[in-house]
Amino acid sequence: KKTTAQLRQNTSLVRLLRTAVDQASGDDGWANMGQVANYISNNNSSFSSINYGFRRISDLIKATDLFKVELRNGTAMYVRDPRR
Repeated sequence: KKTTAQLRQNTSLVRLLRTAVDQASGDDGWANMGQVANYISNNNSSFSSINYGFRRISDLIKATDLFKVELRNGTAMYVRDPRR
């Protein structure tokens, strides 16, 4: 597993995640994690969170500690770029 510092130093990964969250987000800035994952798979087919040591994209996003993460209705995960 890559550390938070290692993940943050990977500028292409950070750019990809921020773009995906931005593209999937609504007017309030929050994006459904499923839509973020779909954006990444549709626009970067070679991407795999496993390459960074995480089974799920949501775990990778949480590990970067760059986004606010919120669980809604007990199951739906939403993310937001706090810079927005």
